[in-house]
Amino acid sequence: MIIDKNEILNLIKNKKEGDYWDFKEKPYANKACLLHDILSFSNTVCKKNKYIIVGISNDGNIIGLNPKVENRKRKSDYIDFLRNIKFSGDERPKIEVETIIIENKEIDIIIIMDDSNKTYYLSEDYRDENKVVKDNFIYTRVGDTNTPINKSADKNIIENMWKEKFNMDLTPNQKYIKLLLDYDNWKYDGISKAYYDPDLEYSLEIIDDEENNEGLFWWQMILYEKPVSCFYNLLYKDKILKKIPIVHFNNEKLMFPYPCNTNITYPKAKDKLKAKYYYDIFYYYKNSVEYSLFCHIRNIENSNKEVKIEPLVKTQIKPAIIEIPILFFSTNEELEKIITCSKQQFNKFDQDSSKIRYEVEKDFSYWIYNEIYT
Repeated sequence: MIIDKNEILNLIKNKKEGDYWDFKEKPYANKACLLHDILSFSNTVCKKNKYIIVGISNDGNIIGLNPKVENRKRKSDYIDFLRNIKFSGDERPKIEVETIIIENKEIDIIIIMDDSNKTYYLSEDYRDENKVVKDNFIYTRVGDTNTPINKSADKNIIENMWKEKFNMDLTPNQKYIKLLLDYDNWKYDGISKAYYDPDLEYSLEIIDDEENNEGLFWWQMILYEKPVSCFYNLLYKDKILKKIPIVHFNNEKLMFPYPCNTNITYPKAKDKLKAKYYYDIFYYYKNSVEYSLFCHIRNIENSNKEVKIEPLVKTQIKPAIIEIPILFFSTNEELEKIITCSKQQFNKFDQDSSKIRYEVEKDFSYWIYNEIYT
């Protein structure tokens, strides 16, 4: 599920619409109105997914949808509809559709995925009855109001869209999150340096870390090989913007940025020192430079094959001996859900008292991955 149900509930409780969400009491009867709303949200300069929440009145009352309600559509219906529209450059907004249950009532959510490909507009008019979405008109949304269907967005708003499209609205640090994912445009010297071909002001260097090779976690202590540390320096105009520590299992041919970790104590205690058990969850946030660098390294080291970005991290170059669960989260709320769920089900975790501490911590990592996360 892409959406966070709690976020949707909070939007409904607001009893008002906003710049990235809208309420519809009934499914769209007019396809031009549907297209106008999708275009308006897809061009909104707001770095979030956008939601059209169907089954909610304009003042936020939960109406719900009958399975046989007229004009109700499935995800495939929306995708087919957009596929047959003539978009400029043949670039279409990306959407998802999910159904959730609130107060025993079905609510459909049309999710317009956020991306930087703005601006989206038509190359040919689209008409349904008396409504016309005009070609070459750029629609957007400001606050809770869409650009009128017979007008184009203001010039300054369109300029902001183009800035986002070409990353002109980002700082160099923020740009790295996107540039690292543009794998094919990074040129390596085969040893320890790389540069970004479309913009040579961005470059990378890999340096050894001779001081920090001590271990704290199970994956540093009990595997057949102990990792060493190095750094990826992210440079802009030859100045270091960020220094990212890297875990390197040399014999295993496995490298990845040090993951974030959060400590779980059980049972719950105000003073953590009084808790009976201590375990760690290892993870990346998907919108972080560390996650982008993780994806970058995975693709660079195995550029001739299809790369799968998976949370069970292992070498791609040979049969794997080492596997380390590192979870991926889009939001802190997703992480908190896993923490809460792990505590609720902790009695199902089989703690083998005959094992050393690091072995039990390893078992916990796999339990979280296999039983709670996946």
